[in-house]
Amino acid sequence: MWSLTLPQVPATLAATLVAFDAFDAAGHRLIDDRLLDAVLVLMLTTSILGPVLTERFAPRLLEGEAPPDRKADSTDVLDQGRLEDIRGGIAGDSQPRR
Repeated sequence: MWSLTLPQVPATLAATLVAFDAFDAAGHRLIDDRLLDAVLVLMLTTSILGPVLTERFAPRLLEGEAPPDRKADSTDVLDQGRLEDIRGGIAGDSQPRR
């Protein structure tokens, strides 16, 4: 589960540090020290709690009865006739598309 949150940490950190080092026309930082600290705490909290809570609560979602399948209608792209068209090329083509 760490793989879901860890790629976001460096991107968020990079954007935060760039904004912290940037100044507006009046010479003020775009992000002050308090906001930088808040972003760092938020990143640390979500990167730790996200995987822990997912690991704890995801199995509970799977324990219940599986949701009912949706009813396929004649316009469903994945119905058997259309699936054959996709696999074998467009209807009327002699060669399948690759």
